[in-house]
Amino acid sequence: MADDGLIAAYLRELDYSVAELPDRADMVAEAEDHLHEVADRLVREGRSRAAAEAEAAARFGSAALVAK
Repeated sequence: MADDGLIAAYLRELDYSVAELPDRADMVAEAEDHLHEVADRLVREGRSRAAAEAEAAARFGSAALVAK
């Protein structure tokens, strides 16, 4: 989560939303892998990095919804 992109912001929000759960680190790591995998594929298909990250996050769903 070192970069300042949309995925990093999404992961910070998700981490905050699941702060009380014992397996929070695993959940956030799994979400990070999934989001980067989708964004990387979209970039290879020709989207800009910002657009790819936005689409990946939109497909995944809001952090609040995922936390539930």
